[in-house]
Amino acid sequence: MLKQNSPTSAEKEHAQRDKTALRISFFSSCPDPWGGSEELWSGAALQLSRRGHSVSVVRVGGQSDHPKIRRLQAECREVVDVVAKENAIVRYFKRVCNIRQGPDARLSWLKRKIKNERPDLIVINQGQNFDGIHLAEVAQSCQIPYVVLSHKAADQAWPNDRIFLPMQQMYSAARKTYFVSEHNLRLTELQLGMKLPHAEIVLNPCAVPCLKPLPWPGDCATIRLACIGRLFALEKGQDILIRVLSQKKWQSRPIEVSFVGSGRNQEGLKGMAEMLGVRNLRFPGFVDDVTNVWRLHHALVLPSRCEGMPLTLFEASCLGRPAIATAVGGNAEIIDDNRTGFVAEAANADSFDEALERAWARREEWESIGLAASRRVNSLMTEDPCATFMEKLIEDVHSR
Repeated sequence: MLKQNSPTSAEKEHAQRDKTALRISFFSSCPDPWGGSEELWSGAALQLSRRGHSVSVVRVGGQSDHPKIRRLQAECREVVDVVAKENAIVRYFKRVCNIRQGPDARLSWLKRKIKNERPDLIVINQGQNFDGIHLAEVAQSCQIPYVVLSHKAADQAWPNDRIFLPMQQMYSAARKTYFVSEHNLRLTELQLGMKLPHAEIVLNPCAVPCLKPLPWPGDCATIRLACIGRLFALEKGQDILIRVLSQKKWQSRPIEVSFVGSGRNQEGLKGMAEMLGVRNLRFPGFVDDVTNVWRLHHALVLPSRCEGMPLTLFEASCLGRPAIATAVGGNAEIIDDNRTGFVAEAANADSFDEALERAWARREEWESIGLAASRRVNSLMTEDPCATFMEKLIEDVHSR
């Protein structure tokens, strides 16, 4: 008979923890039906539930038939839409930088709920780095340990003095603070005026089903670039790219750009492009299967003014497509300039034009640059970022 190895102490501890069902609540501050900021926590929530832990979700977005929300509803103990319970909370989100009126009355229902449930841990998921302040106040008032997961920090979204102390308190009292890029962590520390010794970087999951490079598009007579993301110029900077494309040199070159996505600035961006005479720009709308986008396009363009760690950059790189992106968020942490992609120093037309020009001069090398980008990203990726984050949350419950 083969000798069986005795379980290690770590394996015994892991097994014991799984026998004891934990109660973990996830608070998401995303006001939209869904977004890239929802992928990591929701994936961890599903895995916790499947492992036998009690998982509840509190969302501030409006009611939605989004398939990923229905999936949470089917597998978690409870998914609550706060809008249906107390509409004023959403109004509070919209005025998060102005907290002259206390949030207690608006959050009374949520406080009662948390006091009754007494979860072992609350996970506060923020689309930015300060929009979960009032949710942290709920956790603090109920004396429930919590962690904070932040998906974006931006220079143009500097928190004002009214929320400076509440923001400091939110991060100071958190058991752990998670960020999706080193840039976001360092900028948040500057905005707080304090170091975050319990901060940690976590990776978002990659949505593409295959992490191997796709075959290079066969038709290279026209170079096709894809700009994937919400049509929201304030953050995603599509107007910067339109300014660049309006130049005579780009209008005369065999190049075509697709704005893949939808959003509040779609008509404005179309109008801008028409006014500037940009003829090589397409608006295909939202696409469910991003893999099909990369079967037809040669490179990613991200003229963003702010980012966390864009999922679309991971996806494009995994599938063997180089990126031309601004040096915001975690972009420059992923792209090795001139080797696995091209980085614009600033989010403005001149800088992005310079980076795009460098890329254009080496367009015949894009296939090999894309393969290098794929190797780079796959060396950074964990097998399952949601499972990794789930294990971190279990550790956070038991930490002091």
